Amino acid sequence: MYRRSSSRGRWRFGGRLVSLLLVLGLVAAACGSDDPSTDTVGAGGDADASSDEGGGNRGDIETIKLAVNPWNGSAANVAVAKALLENELGYTVEITELDENAQWAAINTGDLHASLEVWPSGHAQNITDFIENPDGNVVNLGLLGPVGKIGWYVPTYVVDEHPELATWEGYQDPELAGLFATAETGDRGQFLGGDPSFVQYDGDIIENLGLDLEVVFAGSEEAILASVDSAISRE
Repeated sequence: MYRRSSSRGRWRFGGRLVSLLLVLGLVAAACGSDDPSTDTVGAGGDADASSDEGGGNRGDIETIKLAVNPWNGSAANVAVAKALLENELGYTVEITELDENAQWAAINTGDLHASLEVWPSGHAQNITDFIENPDGNVVNLGLLGPVGKIGWYVPTYVVDEHPELATWEGYQDPELAGLFATAETGDRGQFLGGDPSFVQYDGDIIENLGLDLEVVFAGSEEAILASVDSAISRE
């Protein structure tokens, strides 16, 4: 049994639970100036309308520092933003690869300016500490646009042979769940996760629903996809 998502999801079994993506930006520290007249990117995230032709008046900001997290959806979002900021607005963009949890403090201190993909379901404490806290310097600038689609994925040929596995109830049956057993899980079925640092609740869901599965982490998004490809090729 595998979990996969189209933009990166960490939630629950079932076909179409949707989570909205947030854009996070730094409020004061990103501006680099105490003079409001020179601040071209503020709490609203709008560029200065008085920009000069061919590059414009950008105040003190010359380099915009964006966080990219270790999954493909984040990399794609940042790549689009980098192209627009550099090619259309004349900024220099610096990209830093950083864990999704560590990025909050970096944005708060101004070491980074923004993260373009945050799954709020797993960051309640960070939202409290860095956005809702009066001393925090991170602001939610709204929806980015993509909508994450989250689910647990099972090879079609397995469900064709065992239709009970089309719903979560089937995994309460030790014999059926045992079809996914590996050397690491013994008699229990293996649920393959990605990077253990990702925000995810699969272990909690498995325990709460009484499923005969055990979470094993592949280590990264690339590793989980390679494992899925290998398993499917061998059926």
